[in-house]
Amino acid sequence: MLEEIAVLLGHEESLTSLDDLDKLVIFHRINGEWSRKEVIQDFKIECNSVKDIQESIQRMITKLKDCKIILGTMITGVAFHILDRNGFVMCEADEYSDSILDQILNDQLKREIEINKIQRNPKELYQGPQMVNEEGVYFLDFMELKNTYPEISSKKAILPFLSKTVFYELKILCDHVMPWIDSELKNRNLQYEIEPYNANKLMITITHCVCDS
Repeated sequence: MLEEIAVLLGHEESLTSLDDLDKLVIFHRINGEWSRKEVIQDFKIECNSVKDIQESIQRMITKLKDCKIILGTMITGVAFHILDRNGFVMCEADEYSDSILDQILNDQLKREIEINKIQRNPKELYQGPQMVNEEGVYFLDFMELKNTYPEISSKKAILPFLSKTVFYELKILCDHVMPWIDSELKNRNLQYEIEPYNANKLMITITHCVCDS
C-alpha cells in the first residue's frame, strides 16, 4: 500500500468538499513524516450535469495516479459512486493534520490485513508479520496474535522475522513497548518510532537506520 493520501483543500488551505474544491494535494509519508508530494492547483469539479461530474472525476482519477485514499469534508453522490467503483477509499473529517492522516493510513493498513486474512487458507497459522505490499511493508497485530496464541511471545513472533526477512518497514500494533526492543534493534542496526493508535494501543514502526552522509 502506498503511504499517500489525496487531501481536498479550499482557497484558504482548509479541508473542503468536492463541491468547493480549489486544489488537490497528495501527501506522502516517509519515515513517519508527512510532506506534500504533489499539489494540483485550480482543480474544479464541474457540477452542471451528471456528465460534467463524471468527466471531472475521471480527470481527478488520472491526476491521482496510484494514490487511492481521498480525504475531504464531504464526498457523496455521483462522485462517490464513481470513485468507489474505481477502488478509492474515501474518508471524511472536519480538518486535516498529520495525526489524522496517520490514523487514516493505519486504519487502511489494518483493513488490508483483515482482507488478506479472509482470503488466505483458514488453516494457515497467523503467527508473525504479514506482507502488506510488494514494497516490503509488513504488519503484525500482536494483540490479536496474543489473544489467538497466548503461548507465543513477542520475541518468538518478531525476532525470527527481523533475522530472516528483507523488509522496508514493519508496523506492530500492540498495547506496550516490548522490553527487549531497544537492545535487539540496536544489534540489527534498526530503529523504531511509536505512535498512539486509538485507546490504549500503540503502533510501533520499525525501519532500517540510515547513515548520515
